Amino acid sequence: MPLNIDFQQILLHLFNFVILGGGLYFLLYKPVRVFMDEREKRISDSLDKAKAQMEEAEAMKADYQKQMADAHALIKAHEQEAEARIEMERRTVEKDAKKQAAEYLKSARAEAEKERELMMEEAQKEIRVLASEAAEKLARSSISNVYDEFLDSVSGPASMPQNEHRQG
Repeated sequence: MPLNIDFQQILLHLFNFVILGGGLYFLLYKPVRVFMDEREKRISDSLDKAKAQMEEAEAMKADYQKQMADAHALIKAHEQEAEARIEMERRTVEKDAKKQAAEYLKSARAEAEKERELMMEEAQKEIRVLASEAAEKLARSSISNVYDEFLDSVSGPASMPQNEHRQG
């Protein structure tokens, strides 16, 4: 054996290496490979599931946004309807108030007219009383003057100082 090489030893070492490699393959590599494949499959399944959930969430989000838009439109329609009812009610109340004000004004005018008529009647009565009193005073005054003139004419000039005394 040249160079002190024992081929039998080399073959035994190679055989040991193959047995060690095969044993390690079956004992370590294959279970690790199976574990890694299963883990890769779980991760892939998880990603697929997450992707499906994300798509579902996006669909739900779009649905919720549509529902919110519909709700806003419905709220807007209800607001407009309520505003229209309020405006109609306001006009009705305003119309009733104007009608009631016109009735109050009409009754106040009628009452004022009645009061004016009563005042006119009272004023006419007072005027009649004053006129009759004035006529009576005038009649007394003119009767007194006529009577004084008669007395003056009957008495003559001698009784003149009496006449002046009576007038004063």
